[in-house]
Amino acid sequence: MFFLLGSTLGHNLLAQCEVDAGENQTICLGESVVLGGNPTVVEGVNPELDWSNGLGDVANPTVSPTTTTTYTVELEADDCDDSDQVTITVLNNPVANFNVVQNDPCSSEEVLFINTSSGSDLTYEWDFGNPGSEGNTSSDQNPSHEFLAPGDGTDSFTVTDDNGCSSTTSQTVNVTESPDASIADVDIFTPFVMCGPPGTLFDISINNTSTTQATNTSYVVDWGDGTAPFTGATWASLNHTYAETGFFDLSVTVTGQNGCVSTEVYEVFVGNNPSVALGGGNTIGLCAPTETLSFPILNTQNNPPGTIYTVSYNDGSPNEIFTHPPPPAVEHVFNGSSCGVTSLGGFANSFHVRIIASNPCGQSSSTFEPVQTSSPPTVSMDVLPGNEWCSNTPSFQFVNTSTNAFFNNNGVCTSLMAAQWSISPATGWTITGGTLSDANGFSASFDPGTYTVTMVGSNPCGSQTVSQEICATPPPESLFTLDPQAGCAPLNVIPENLSSSLQLCDQETYLWEVIPSTGVSFASGSATSIEPEFLFTQAGNYTVRLTVTNLCGSSIYTLPVSVTEPPTVTINPIPNFCEGASVNPSAIIDNGGGTISNYTWDFPGGTPASANTASPGTIVYNSDGSFTVTLSVTNECGTDVDTESFVVELS
Repeated sequence: MFFLLGSTLGHNLLAQCEVDAGENQTICLGESVVLGGNPTVVEGVNPELDWSNGLGDVANPTVSPTTTTTYTVELEADDCDDSDQVTITVLNNPVANFNVVQNDPCSSEEVLFINTSSGSDLTYEWDFGNPGSEGNTSSDQNPSHEFLAPGDGTDSFTVTDDNGCSSTTSQTVNVTESPDASIADVDIFTPFVMCGPPGTLFDISINNTSTTQATNTSYVVDWGDGTAPFTGATWASLNHTYAETGFFDLSVTVTGQNGCVSTEVYEVFVGNNPSVALGGGNTIGLCAPTETLSFPILNTQNNPPGTIYTVSYNDGSPNEIFTHPPPPAVEHVFNGSSCGVTSLGGFANSFHVRIIASNPCGQSSSTFEPVQTSSPPTVSMDVLPGNEWCSNTPSFQFVNTSTNAFFNNNGVCTSLMAAQWSISPATGWTITGGTLSDANGFSASFDPGTYTVTMVGSNPCGSQTVSQEICATPPPESLFTLDPQAGCAPLNVIPENLSSSLQLCDQETYLWEVIPSTGVSFASGSATSIEPEFLFTQAGNYTVRLTVTNLCGSSIYTLPVSVTEPPTVTINPIPNFCEGASVNPSAIIDNGGGTISNYTWDFPGGTPASANTASPGTIVYNSDGSFTVTLSVTNECGTDVDTESFVVELS
């Protein structure tokens, strides 16, 4: 029976099975999804599956629910079973729809589309079926579109909500063919651009290149210069003279026999290659940031309208752009040193200012250079070996690590700078190398204390000051007193820390120890406090030790502590007597670490009746009875008493 039970329990413990219905999913209405895990049967011997909703024993059935549905799969295997569920959330699709505001428009007219879709949190994707047009697609809710090509176009509209479900609808938009208003300049090399010396009359010849000339009924050609436009039913080529320079909008408006109108605008430039020059003043030996410098813009009076002026600098500043007429001058502030920069004309350590005048007839440029600037130094120092050190170290270094200390002298940059050092307070230190006016730095030794070292660095463009506080630490010297050093337990002992480097640079550490460590604890503070308090609870002779440590080493100092307790006394047993009643009492006495000042023996009925020594000698009892011996022992911390009784029978 016992064996059978054990076998059955072992079989049940080993039997395991697990089924996975898969992850919960979200789909749009009309979509399908596969259920079950990968694999669906995770563990099980001879498994059999059964899905709810009539799905049967398929491991990974495909379903297309129309509403949110939860499916359950059950697993039966040898000696165990399991089940799992999965929920498929079904989202409704939006309904895409829209209205077209304008019916049968001309192809160049704007058509407005009004969205009437239903759904929540919708986004929109429009495709107007007009690839050659500008803006054939849109994500606006109610977009507009101008159909480019003549004839019929088809508009396709897709609307999507934020859950990823979508709906698409389309309508046909009929557009009426619009006429073509194309023209061409006879000059195929520089079309619509006419260049020549100032004061020249400029002639342009254009050809009618409309592809719908056969059905065009009227033209209006506006030259854009204020002169009378050309109007007519037909034309093949036209000539026009521009008496002024600048940009002109030449527009061609064509009306077709179906009433649709198209307009094309061509930009015409009439002018000459621009000229420009740039002036300046003294730009050598400047300190950055400079004052506002002015660079006159010259020789632009004959440039035609439409000329663009671009001013650039090689100091990292953004370009400045002006249209004709430009300002009389450009102003600029150079904020940094020109050392390390080469100007456009090859001047070393120099900035430049450049202006380019441009229009469709060409470009010209002018450069002002060199502009040479210097900057005051950015002052910094290093202290070696650091800003805290031992005062018994022979020497410490102060190093000038200043940057940007370059002075530009007629295109030659130098890193030379003047430096003046000072130390405060004025005593307690000795210069061991260099001088306080050495630009590179100096070395010095210091007595214990804190000091401030200051450096003023300068060049012809200015100065800057930096200071560093340092601390010269002496080697530690541990020293303290204890109050009291002796007493009765429990004894509270308070130290006074008199160590010579106490917290001079906030870097000392302290370690208090008591030897032996039993019978003592900290009444306040801890082993690393500056001045903890000790509580001694047991008698004994102790040593209190303080170790003071800083970056210069360690120092140890010790003091003794004597702790006394009241004495303890135990009278040794005295036997009963039947004859000859003489006894010699004795006791075990512990002085508690102190000095016994008094012994008091009492022998009621005995001779002698008392004694005041540790060993009282022989005491005689001459009568029968029950007797009690008492011993009282006293030291500086108190008194202890013990008694011992015995019986005497003489007959």
